[in-house]
Amino acid sequence: MILELKNGNYIKINKNTSIGCNRTYIDFTVIQKDGNWKHNEKTTFLDTMYYSVIDYLENIYTFK
Repeated sequence: MILELKNGNYIKINKNTSIGCNRTYIDFTVIQKDGNWKHNEKTTFLDTMYYSVIDYLENIYTFK
């Protein structure tokens, strides 16, 4: 899944896995709009605090 950010960059979700104990692991890449720069991120979050991976990412990044 690729999501467009308000600044024109993109987020590509590489992996989204439930790891138990109400936690989800996500591996995603932030890609600059011209494709010259990429940054990989890996994190976990509590399912009880967010409805979905997109809901979690919206608390960090601003989507279009």
